[in-house]
Amino acid sequence: MALTTALPIYKTTYDLLTVVTPLTANMPRAHKATLGKRLAEESMDLVVLIYRANSARDKAPHLQQLLERMQVVELLLRLAMLGMTWTSAPVPAGHIMTPRDHVCGEFKDNDLTPGGGDEK
Repeated sequence: MALTTALPIYKTTYDLLTVVTPLTANMPRAHKATLGKRLAEESMDLVVLIYRANSARDKAPHLQQLLERMQVVELLLRLAMLGMTWTSAPVPAGHIMTPRDHVCGEFKDNDLTPGGGDEK
C-alpha cells in the first residue's frame, strides 16, 4: 500500500482544496452558507475517501463513492463558476496549477527550500 499523501489522486484533490477554500471564502453570504459550505465539505470528503480506499482491502465501494462525490463536486464548481462576477480571485482555465509541476498526470514537487535543488 502506497502512502496516501504520495498518490497523484491525493495530490490533485489537495490542489482542488487549495482552490475551493479561497473560492468559498470570497462567496457572498447568500451563496456561502449553501453552495460554499457544501462545496468545501464535499471536497474535504474526497480526501477522506481517497484515504479510505487506499487503506481498505476492498477498494471498490470506496472508489465508487469517490466517483459519485467527484460528480457532485464538479456540479457544485460549475454552479459556483456561474457566479464568478462576485470574486476577484483569478481562476485559470485548464488544469489547477499549484507550486507543483503538472506533466500529463505526473507530479514533481518543486523545491521550495532556500538555495535548494532536488533532494532524493
